[in-house]
Amino acid sequence: MAAYIKAGMDGYADTQPTGLNTTDEGAGPIILRLSAMSSISGVVRGSDGTPLAGVDIGLTGYVPWAGWPATSGFDVAKTAADGSYNFTLPAGRYILRASKPRFFQPPERDDKGRSVGYVPVRYPNTSPGDLRSFLEVAEGEKAKVNFQLRREILHHVTGIVTGRESQSNVEAVGPNGFIDFIRTSARCCEFEVWLPNGHFWLSSNFTAPDGQFSGSLPIDVEDNDVTGVVFPVAHPTAVTIPIEISASTTHETSLIRQAGYLQSITLVHADFAGFAAGPQSTMAGWMQDTGAKRAESINLPPGMYSITLNTSANAYAQSISRHGVDLIREPLEVSPDANPEPIRIVIAAGATVEGIARRGGKPTHAFIYAVPEQPDGRLVQFVVSDPDGNFSVNGLAPARYLFFASDAEVQLDVRSAAEIPAHWQRVGRSVMLEAGKTISFDLEVTTP
Repeated sequence: MAAYIKAGMDGYADTQPTGLNTTDEGAGPIILRLSAMSSISGVVRGSDGTPLAGVDIGLTGYVPWAGWPATSGFDVAKTAADGSYNFTLPAGRYILRASKPRFFQPPERDDKGRSVGYVPVRYPNTSPGDLRSFLEVAEGEKAKVNFQLRREILHHVTGIVTGRESQSNVEAVGPNGFIDFIRTSARCCEFEVWLPNGHFWLSSNFTAPDGQFSGSLPIDVEDNDVTGVVFPVAHPTAVTIPIEISASTTHETSLIRQAGYLQSITLVHADFAGFAAGPQSTMAGWMQDTGAKRAESINLPPGMYSITLNTSANAYAQSISRHGVDLIREPLEVSPDANPEPIRIVIAAGATVEGIARRGGKPTHAFIYAVPEQPDGRLVQFVVSDPDGNFSVNGLAPARYLFFASDAEVQLDVRSAAEIPAHWQRVGRSVMLEAGKTISFDLEVTTP
């Protein structure tokens, strides 16, 4: 009988690999790992040192997705009467933003009749346009982050939204990545927002009964109110990009057809801060029997994308190109071409690595990672060893990879070599692979 085993304890998080189950009575001892929860707490004060109640503290986590840098909204807290707040969370990297909500109401006036209000603050603070710094919280750490909000002069920004004959959802994105929701009037389609000096983007991306709408517009605020802004929103114009898939040789086409099928072609879009956002995928399938080609397409709004091939077969992307651009290493630029050039993908039989994950010489469950030294056109995803520690990773390119085994899931941004922790480079195994070949070795399991 199969058994699923899960551990739990107050103040701890379960980091055991997903799907832990065993039917082998002779299997070695099963180790369940719990990690101590961490916390971030602090006090928010005004410029005069008085604690501020009712301040929103937004918490964003750094959660790489399949090898790309990515963030995810984690939680929101509101400060108590003494200005305090607290988050209980797992170890990781985070961004905090403190803002005093106005609930779409006009700001207060100072003794000179000027509009003033508390301006949102980001922690860690960054230079304008740099949104890639994080607070790193270790396992079990009790981090302290205090905020001091300052009132600044706010300028009245007004205008109209065009392209939709009813109210629209519009935001103002600031230099530190904070968002201020714009107040729209019942009278179509006017909007207003109060902003401090700085460079902002008006941004809109929402779905309504009459379809999806989006738009963006830069705006600079420099010591004066801004009037007469015209902000257009429209239905996104998707571009159909043809995709041609072929095998490098007839022999490899046969191998791939026997081994399995292509699961999907994934395109990853980056947001204004360079984080992965909104992956889109095709549904690929069997290679056609007539020759070694298959054709499909994907609809994308204009923009910059990264492209990967996801396969259940032992196959890798030998090349991905369009307009002569190497799309394994360079982004795909989608523009509203009348007759867009197809994306051409050539696949070939890949390499396989198999082995046993061990701790202290004994087989064990583990997360197994294969990190390419250079982009290889695939999603970076872990595999989980079985109860006897056995693992197999296939579909790898003939290139150099770093292999390591962890007893907890590891967040990796493999697009940047500096993001691969020195720990994994030290304990991992660097291996040069050959196409169509299988090699075997064991990995010692360590803790991140």
